[in-house]
Amino acid sequence: MRRPRLLAALALLATLPAVTQPAVAQPAAPDRHAEYDAAFQDTLKNPSDPETAFRFARLAVRVGDVRGAISALERLLLLDADQPNVKLELGMLYFRLGSLEAARGYLESAKVSTRADAATRQRADQVLAEIDDRTRRSHFSGEVLGGLGYSNNANSGPAGLIQSFGVNVVPTPDVSRQPDFNAVAAATLRHRYDLGRQDMGTLESVLEFYTTHQFQVSQANVLLLDFTTGPRTSPFDSGLLDDMTLRPFLTGRYVAVQDMAYYWAWGGGAEISAPLGKTVNGTLTAFARRRDYLNNPTVPTNNESTGVEGTLTGEVDVQLTPSMTLSP
Repeated sequence: MRRPRLLAALALLATLPAVTQPAVAQPAAPDRHAEYDAAFQDTLKNPSDPETAFRFARLAVRVGDVRGAISALERLLLLDADQPNVKLELGMLYFRLGSLEAARGYLESAKVSTRADAATRQRADQVLAEIDDRTRRSHFSGEVLGGLGYSNNANSGPAGLIQSFGVNVVPTPDVSRQPDFNAVAAATLRHRYDLGRQDMGTLESVLEFYTTHQFQVSQANVLLLDFTTGPRTSPFDSGLLDDMTLRPFLTGRYVAVQDMAYYWAWGGGAEISAPLGKTVNGTLTAFARRRDYLNNPTVPTNNESTGVEGTLTGEVDVQLTPSMTLSP
């Protein structure tokens, strides 16, 4: 007797904007919360009513109560366990919470259901592929940048200083002021390997590349390679520091100026990261390295700058949206 009402409730599934796609327009926050509170009271009065459950789930997602939406949808499975659309939405909600294995279970169950349509199976496959990507032990990511530039003083800066990634490198001191075009390329390659430890340990490596090549003023050509690698662990499993991570690392750097080796650097350090709030994360990094400057025809006494440097930095990141981070 409940089949028509269940089908009607399933039709409301497309109105879950925060799960499938952002809402184009939403009512003011006080109205949303008032509707949410009213819908919650309705579920207490009619816990087995599909339409009531779906209405509450839709409003719960809008106000950020994802767990409440999950509870409402899971109650529907008690009425009819083979509802692929409900399982699809539950899988997406668990994926949103970061509970990837729970999400995988619901999505695989939705995909194999004989009542699942092609769209449901396709969406389940897409989210399952994202879960596989996140849970594989070896994971690569990165960015690439390229472009052209122009400067009316290609040798840049006072006293001929060029700064690259925070590193001051000095071209030949007798370069005169000269306009020029240049090609710029930069890339960052990250690799993360899950060590399979209970402390969520991973081996994280980052390779950074930057170069600028002048069309005429070759004295201002710069090349930089920077590499860091080290394990990240959560050394504390309880208490106030249970969310803190520690990453000791080794680092190496190579800098070339005017197409000639300028210096090598190598060393090590440690990075400590911890949440300072729900959307704020703080990172403290300390490291020391030796910079070995190389003589060349342009700078025949370059090795006199060889020495050891130490650095201590702090950084605060604010998560503005799921896809946008502010780093002051």
